[in-house]
Amino acid sequence: MHHRLPQEIIDRIVSYLDRYPNQQDVPNIQQQGVPPSALPPYATISAQFKEAVEFITFHRLRIGNDELDAFRAIVTQHRCKYVRRLAYTVLLPEYPQERGNCLETSEEQDANNEVFTQSIADLFSILRQWEHAGRVSNFRFHLKGPETSSDNMDSEKRWDNAHISLSDTEKIPKIASITYFQVEGNHRRTIPPSLSLQLLTLLPNVKHIYGDYNGDFVQSNHTTERLAFASTLHETRLPNNSVAMFDFHSEPPFDQREPTSSCLPPHARYDPFSASLRSFSQNLKTFILSAYIDSTLFWPSPHEPCPTPSWPSLRKLKLSFNPVAPSGEWYFDGTPRDAEDTQFLRHGNTHTLDPLLTAFARATQCMPVLETFMLECDIGHDVGFFEISWYAPGVRADWSLDWGEERAWDVRRLYYCVGERWRSDGFVGETLRGVGRERFGGEVREEFLGHRSWNSDRAWSWL
Repeated sequence: MHHRLPQEIIDRIVSYLDRYPNQQDVPNIQQQGVPPSALPPYATISAQFKEAVEFITFHRLRIGNDELDAFRAIVTQHRCKYVRRLAYTVLLPEYPQERGNCLETSEEQDANNEVFTQSIADLFSILRQWEHAGRVSNFRFHLKGPETSSDNMDSEKRWDNAHISLSDTEKIPKIASITYFQVEGNHRRTIPPSLSLQLLTLLPNVKHIYGDYNGDFVQSNHTTERLAFASTLHETRLPNNSVAMFDFHSEPPFDQREPTSSCLPPHARYDPFSASLRSFSQNLKTFILSAYIDSTLFWPSPHEPCPTPSWPSLRKLKLSFNPVAPSGEWYFDGTPRDAEDTQFLRHGNTHTLDPLLTAFARATQCMPVLETFMLECDIGHDVGFFEISWYAPGVRADWSLDWGEERAWDVRRLYYCVGERWRSDGFVGETLRGVGRERFGGEVREEFLGHRSWNSDRAWSWL
């Protein structure tokens, strides 16, 4: 009697036929590293069961450029519309074992770049054919880090300069059906942030972007790439009410006694990287960032001619900033307890931190629908996190700040985990206490707490 059941019921039944043992709510076919799914044979029962099985089978796909012929042959007609998530890995040319611990030559890099570019063009050409035939729905695209079967743990030196670039973007068609773009650039061969922006220009309907990058590029010897990202981002816009998350994995220096260096362009009077992110973020509804930044992320430098910024749609903002500014100055200060003390910076540096927070406070006055923000900095493992966070009524705090409090969510809350010395005096304190006052009323709960010693919830919870 299965043929008399609605398709939705058949879909539900099939989704329960093969479940991953430790995740009973997820079909086996959607998991990695598990035995092959038992679902395909059920497709022979009837046309309804075939549709249900194919919906699950093609919902999430993980393919490599060596599988494109099979991908083109198998994912056809109605199956194209079932694809909702597509992860893509580009396999690069192999290299001799004796070259495993040697830096890539310019010839090897050129060959890798050509293969990478052609592989993106080949995949996008297939997707473009789907669009022309009207057989594709909007879906998520995850570009994974490029690999080669020759790689192993002895290849680490080879990856030091193994950066991928596009050799020719003219051959890559635009794809309108990708609305979510994730880039895994923090891999062995890193995908530079500017390359992901080049691809973004070919995806005109993306409303969510998540860039996961190797933070090494922000050091002084990678100033050129940092500037390339800024230049490209200045010309990049997402549709209104979009979501952007950029994680540059900017690890704080472990030994705070060591000198730091600037990653600004020569003679620069402000950070073009931060300024480009400010410009880019002004039509977002959620913005999550982990990077080296300065105050121009929030407010233009006097040396930067541009209009007053505005974030009319921004509801959620999370910034994890490095304790070192792009100029090479520390945002925190302190005195070593002895000659072996490597983690002694514990207090906000008024010379560097206050301008950053003043710029942020000014920016909040141009964020009329803000619901929550968090500014955090991992000062060091012996200290923990410097953090300022704010929550509108009804928005739960990112960690246990609201626990055990009767009706704590009913008012605006402003929490400081800033150590014993730094205080939000003057303009910064008054402005942050006033965030949301016109929309939610005058009452605000303000608390100063100790440094938080653990990381906050993953930024994904903010999306």
